[in-house]
Amino acid sequence: MLVAIGAAYIRGLFIPLLNNDSAHHANIALTMYETGDFVSLIDRGVDYLDKPHLLFWLSALSYKVFGVNAFAFRFPSFLFSILAGYATYSLASILYSKKVGILSATILITSYGFFLANTDVRMDAILTGCIIFSIWQLIIFAEQKTRLSLFLSALGLALGFATKGAVGIVVPSLAVFFYVAYRRNLQSFLNVQWLLLGLVVMLLLLPVFYCFYLQFDLHPEKVIRGTSGNSGINFLLLGQSVQRYSGTGWGTTGTDPFFFVHTFLWAFLPWSILAIVAVWRSLQRHVQTRFIYSPVRHLFIPATIVVLFIILSGSHFKLPHYLNILFPLFAISTASFIKGRGKNWKMRIRIIQYVVVSIIFLITIILNLWLFPPSSSSDLTVIVALAILLLALIIIYRKQYLVITLIAIAMLFLTLNFTVFPGALELQAGNVLAQKVKETGMSRNSIHYLKGHEMSNSFDFHLGRTIRTLPIQTVVDSHEERIIYTDEEGRKEIEASGLSNEVVGRAVNLKITRPSTLVLDPEKRGKSGPWHYLIRVNPTTSASF
Repeated sequence: MLVAIGAAYIRGLFIPLLNNDSAHHANIALTMYETGDFVSLIDRGVDYLDKPHLLFWLSALSYKVFGVNAFAFRFPSFLFSILAGYATYSLASILYSKKVGILSATILITSYGFFLANTDVRMDAILTGCIIFSIWQLIIFAEQKTRLSLFLSALGLALGFATKGAVGIVVPSLAVFFYVAYRRNLQSFLNVQWLLLGLVVMLLLLPVFYCFYLQFDLHPEKVIRGTSGNSGINFLLLGQSVQRYSGTGWGTTGTDPFFFVHTFLWAFLPWSILAIVAVWRSLQRHVQTRFIYSPVRHLFIPATIVVLFIILSGSHFKLPHYLNILFPLFAISTASFIKGRGKNWKMRIRIIQYVVVSIIFLITIILNLWLFPPSSSSDLTVIVALAILLLALIIIYRKQYLVITLIAIAMLFLTLNFTVFPGALELQAGNVLAQKVKETGMSRNSIHYLKGHEMSNSFDFHLGRTIRTLPIQTVVDSHEERIIYTDEEGRKEIEASGLSNEVVGRAVNLKITRPSTLVLDPEKRGKSGPWHYLIRVNPTTSASF
């Protein structure tokens, strides 16, 4: 089952990029790659003041090695996901046992949100790897104070900060604080080596701060989100986290205080129910023992989870993937809970998992037979063969709820990356029209967007170049034949301008990351737009009316 899950992960590396964040970030790295400017973060010619550099640096370097393609963009995140799995295993092995470590890593890599972060890549896979790696090394450093653990802790913290700002340092620091406090050893923080650790972190972060200083602090005249006088350094230290938390700068995504509760239920499938029970039971036991130190219990895991859950829930800007940074700690808590239960609890755990597994099997069946049915007899044959194999495995391992859980999630992951995402991406115009350009041999230098109308990050990326935007008057006044990428309103504007034009490509454009009936219903899918177009215009010839 782990081999099958690995196959699903690897398949996901080659799927076209999803709009918007994934393809958007990939295009910022593409600009780095095209210009050779690894200092500035530029988004379609505009200064980008939001995330630090690490994802963009790694992606641009990956382009140099593998070329500009989906694999190259996703590969660094995939490597950090492997790091996250290994760090989770290593930390759980130190705290409990190697068996708990193996189960912890297995739970992590089979959780839906962690898997999704490797297909719809943002900062989260890299950040999660950095955070759990930092926690692992900080705990070793707290116990042993070795030079190696000091450097590795500092490296993990610096890389986490260079990925998404202060959260990369705050989360590991909070975890190690709870770890040391529970051991009644707070005076150990007076050791000068902790100060040395902080200095090493700052030294490692100098390249990021210097780049932001060059791009923003030296140019206070630059207008970012409607304001000038922006300090890149201040933004890195406080601005990004404070603005997102308060809802200023990026707006709000709702004030639902339970947003992350119901998000966690699907994001950590198939382990979410057990994870909630595990954290609750751990806190309950610590309260019952009045938080007396025990070497076999580790308060820092549930304490870190609960405190961060409360902090995240108070934010005015919430997105589901914000929870990913907690998944390794949830995985360790869940694994230790499973391994430490008696017969009565094992029966309850088995019942919980069989209910969850039944839901996953039902979702997988619906995906395969109705929402994204096989398009050929060969695909149908493969699905039937897998179904027979699945049934046989369920019969053989019917009493092994962990194996049954792995079977269920493996089938879901394979379905998603081999059937669902490739099918859904046919409804994303950018990558479809980019493929059209490649197949027909259109000149990429002649392709432009029409100013004031929709663009597509996936179109730029899958053509391997940043597409310029032109106003309609420039197109009219030009003496060159051009290919214009635009939406329905842009097509009407071209027709109204009197330009001779010909539609050479058309594709439906839906937001597939936000499933709707237009995406999911096979009867409606791809039949009613909205449409994006490739239009060949010839300014030297007027259209006939």
